[in-house]
Amino acid sequence: MLVNVCRHELVVHDAAFRHGIAINSGFVANHACLAVYYALLGRLDEAAAAAAETRRIYPGALPRPIFTDMAMYERFLQGYTQVGFDKDVILGQDLG
Repeated sequence: MLVNVCRHELVVHDAAFRHGIAINSGFVANHACLAVYYALLGRLDEAAAAAAETRRIYPGALPRPIFTDMAMYERFLQGYTQVGFDKDVILGQDLG
C-alpha cells in the first residue's frame, strides 16, 4: 500500500489504512503509514493526529520500513519527518 503513496500514484486512501487499524489496532505500522500518507497529501492536521495516535500506542522507536527503491524510501522519509517522527532513530538505528 505505501508503495503507491511514495510513487505519488495515491490510489490507496485512508480507508485502506483505517481498515488495517480496525482489524488490528495494535499494529503500529498502520498508524504510522496513515500519518505519513496524510502528510504527503498535505493533510497536516490529520497527519498530526495520526502521528499522536502512533506515539500513544507505541512510544518507542518505530519499525524501519523495507524499500528496494531508494527514491521511494526518501519520499517515505519526507512524510515521516513531516509528522515529527525522527528519521535518524528507527529501531534504534542511526540512518544518518
